[in-house]
Amino acid sequence: MTLQQILQAHGISQRKLAAETNYSPAVINQLIKHGKYPSSIAPETIHNNIDNALTALNVTSMPNWQAMQATQITNNNPLAQKELPDMQALTQAAKQLFKLHKSPFADDVQSREDVYLSAEQRYIRQSMLSTAKHGGFIAIIGESGAGKTTLKRDLIEGVKEDKDSVIIIQPQAIDKTRLSVAHLCDAIIDDISRGQENPKRSMEAKARQIKRLLTDSSRAGNKHCLVIDEAHDLTIPMLKYLKRFWELEDGMRRLLAIVLIGQPELKIKLNERNSDIREVARRCEQVELQPLNAYVGDYLKHKCQRASLSFDAIFADDAMSGLTARLTQTNGEHSISLLYPLIVNNAVIAAMNKCAEIGQSKITADIFEGI
Repeated sequence: MTLQQILQAHGISQRKLAAETNYSPAVINQLIKHGKYPSSIAPETIHNNIDNALTALNVTSMPNWQAMQATQITNNNPLAQKELPDMQALTQAAKQLFKLHKSPFADDVQSREDVYLSAEQRYIRQSMLSTAKHGGFIAIIGESGAGKTTLKRDLIEGVKEDKDSVIIIQPQAIDKTRLSVAHLCDAIIDDISRGQENPKRSMEAKARQIKRLLTDSSRAGNKHCLVIDEAHDLTIPMLKYLKRFWELEDGMRRLLAIVLIGQPELKIKLNERNSDIREVARRCEQVELQPLNAYVGDYLKHKCQRASLSFDAIFADDAMSGLTARLTQTNGEHSISLLYPLIVNNAVIAAMNKCAEIGQSKITADIFEGI
């Protein structure tokens, strides 16, 4: 018989067995549902402890551990790629368990104070702001969920709060693969003139119009920053045209700063070994957003603080090590961290929901193993 069949036959709950063995409910739940064992405890030790607990509960038949270990060998293969936790909403049961009125991980950035900044992210924030104010050319590169959009919103809010007048220009074309020079010219003209001027028809006339608008605006004390999201979709010719926009000057002063925001494909496009893009790559500073890694605990403490929650009331002492292990992909000798803000948020929501499902009051490392 399986452990689940034995518990059902004798009317023993998983929580009661967990209490008898001094394991967390998550360990028992994962063992029963998925044949998964915690990496920190030898399976034989768990078998003996459960057998002893069942005996103490007046159960005479013991589980077929050999069959369950066969499942464990498949599920705990260290070379297997782990699937990311599913994106899910925080359940009502989880909100009640943790005494929440709303999820602290959904729509969680409403102001600059809500943005978590590690030392690296502070550097990136300052680099973006400096680029906008001083006519630089920078590419912010990161995986999906790394926080690129949050930093873009932070930049826009930052220039609003800053004393220097910086006009942000954002082309609204949804498909960046189809963004043309004409579209870009129209966006610059519309944003700089505040919608007061219509773009000229010919490209020569548009170029002269842009130079005049930027020059007049600059001499009036304004600075200008072109921000392009999803920049990994830009074509090579479009990237080369951007360099020519960036080179517009009034004397010694550059008239237009450029901030590109994109996924790692943008880094591939901006490889200076490619002769077609070398002139752009050598002038565009590239900054990569790294995973949270050692900062993941500080990140979650910041989230809890902004939501007026107690970090220690939600996370057990071993939770961060479990989260790190869950979001680290291992393939042979190589490990890849997936501790990006969006993925971390999804994992924590899934863990909170799991706690509510099995009746565990805090998130432990074992919970992360099972999501």
